[in-house]
Amino acid sequence: MIPFFSTSFYVGPVAEALSGADFSFLVGLTVSGVLYLLFSRNLDRDAEAEARAESEAELEGTVR
Repeated sequence: MIPFFSTSFYVGPVAEALSGADFSFLVGLTVSGVLYLLFSRNLDRDAEAEARAESEAELEGTVR
């Protein structure tokens, strides 16, 4: 995001080329969203659901 910053003490090269426009939040949201989608594709949803059910049962005091 640093090349896209436009602050009072630093203006990144891309922000400077865009007349000081600060697009760092758009870049950050886009990159983090894409990374989230890529990394969450390999989650084992069945194991997650089982772990959640076990946790809820333990919190309620009825361990399976």
